[in-house]
Amino acid sequence: MDPITFRRWRDLTYHDPAEKLREYVATLREVEAAIAGQEVEPDAVDVFALRTNELNRFRELRDGALFAYGMGLTVPLSPLRAY
Repeated sequence: MDPITFRRWRDLTYHDPAEKLREYVATLREVEAAIAGQEVEPDAVDVFALRTNELNRFRELRDGALFAYGMGLTVPLSPLRAY
């Protein structure tokens, strides 16, 4: 790997995917509790599934965290703990 690419990767902020998933689930439960028992419009189903253009980034972050967490469970040494 060339030094420029290494510096770019080193300067990125890395997060623990398990922690981010716990935060996501906690927020999701708060939202579910807030809307429990309310009438939901058919268009709102896309919002719950994060399938709108405005929420696409959040769905991609969630999917990335799930992927990283799953890979962390299968690979013996987690990259976050390696350094």
